[in-house]
Amino acid sequence: MLGKKEFVKHFSTSSAAARYAEHVGGILTDKAVRFVAFYSYSKARYSVARDKYAVYIKLSPPYNDYPNKDLRLTVVVYADTSLEAYALAREKIEKGVI
Repeated sequence: MLGKKEFVKHFSTSSAAARYAEHVGGILTDKAVRFVAFYSYSKARYSVARDKYAVYIKLSPPYNDYPNKDLRLTVVVYADTSLEAYALAREKIEKGVI
């Protein structure tokens, strides 16, 4: 794991946000959930189907702080080049918005 940070995940409905907040032990704010998680990202991989490079950002809640130990979230970032994909992944992590 590369680090631990607070993230925000937005939802289209309040009920979906409430369910997710209950699972990760996050703080519910309108249609978004703030939660703390460990993060890491993969090497850039070329996706033939999309004709783009993909970087996978993996988020894992700290197990001793949350009731659900199997809850993990993977976010995929696509770009035309591997350098752009890394830059987009780093930007998402720095902003903390998933």
